[in-house]
Amino acid sequence: GNFPHYLKPFVFSYPAGKVFAYFEVKAVGAKGENTATALEDTLRGFQQAGCRRLHVVAHSLGATCFLSALPRLTTLFKPWNPAGTGLPHESPPTWERQMVLSSLTLLNPDYPVDDWTANTFFDVRERCGLVTMYADRDDGALPWSERLQWDFHRGGLLGRPTPSLGRGLDDMWIPQPGTGTASVTHNAPLLEGSGDRQWHYTFCAPGIERHKLHRRYLDMDVVDTTWMESNVHAVRHSYFNLNKDLIDDLRELIVTGRRANHRPRLQRREGNVFVSFAAPSYVMNP
Repeated sequence: GNFPHYLKPFVFSYPAGKVFAYFEVKAVGAKGENTATALEDTLRGFQQAGCRRLHVVAHSLGATCFLSALPRLTTLFKPWNPAGTGLPHESPPTWERQMVLSSLTLLNPDYPVDDWTANTFFDVRERCGLVTMYADRDDGALPWSERLQWDFHRGGLLGRPTPSLGRGLDDMWIPQPGTGTASVTHNAPLLEGSGDRQWHYTFCAPGIERHKLHRRYLDMDVVDTTWMESNVHAVRHSYFNLNKDLIDDLRELIVTGRRANHRPRLQRREGNVFVSFAAPSYVMNP
């Protein structure tokens, strides 16, 4: 990726396992109290060593690991200030010790989409102004995760598969108040047009389907990687470290801090969903 020398990569891993250990890996490894404590201690160590800015990149159950531990990590990070002044409400000594969560990037995240759109996104957004998800509609691993996590709480008597965030590319929105759907009480950061500092938006372009008229899109960037073919394996769950287009976009995101609508290799498809300008491998000159 040719990342600049001042970016120091560190890898934090939860206790993992093979396919048949999925439930234990998720409950004890990714969401376990010991893992959350270890992650908190690691990030606190960065803070004490003088680290001032942190970029978090989480893949698959790594997203569950970070997001499950988030309530105990928030005191490590400065509140995000859309005005860019960097002045939070806490006293100066506390503010000076806190790090800036410069970006949170989720790669094919294995995390419940309902939890994300109802609560977790808003908790993240209080500390981070640059939230991005890379997701693949043809991800072959996440459907199995959805089926293995049967949801009787939301699915009624017979239950239903738990929809995964990594396959919820078109679900990154909340309904407008008064449209007959569930109400949202958050002071929600929502996307307006293509601007960087405007947060309240109903995507209502000419010709858009009627059922989408009342959507308020979450202020995050969703990059649809379904079309990618180079260096992509059959399961399509883990190729962020090999596909050149994805690596280059990750580099620009982390190094420059630009939102998707300001990264020239991406094009808005609809709302907060973007695709790459790169042509698929089957497109060629006659």
